[in-house]
Amino acid sequence: MPDNREHLIDLDAYLKKIPVSDDDHKADVLLLTCMDFRFFLKISELMVGIKYDHVILAGAALGAVVPDKKAWHQTFFDHVDLAVRLHEVPAVLVMEHRLWCVWSKRIWSTPGGSSTRS
Repeated sequence: MPDNREHLIDLDAYLKKIPVSDDDHKADVLLLTCMDFRFFLKISELMVGIKYDHVILAGAALGAVVPDKKAWHQTFFDHVDLAVRLHEVPAVLVMEHRLWCVWSKRIWSTPGGSSTRS
């Protein structure tokens, strides 16, 4: 996957635009992130004031779609469905860090984009 940065946004500005519900039983967004421990403090700082359900998969979005991780794909979409039903989540936000993600690099470096290692 080329890194042309077209898909990158100003995350701080974007997060400030997320509509925040007054309803204590509704989440504002479902957040999908990588499991990398190095980013959790920054994530929690960025998400202050936003009510969110949090799904964590190695590789974030990649973990939800990589061909040899069908169970992860199903798990992610099961969680989206549950978040919508329980917390009326109106949107999904994917926070990526591919440039530093070891698992993501392994996926993209294998033929066909499929993982040979977990």
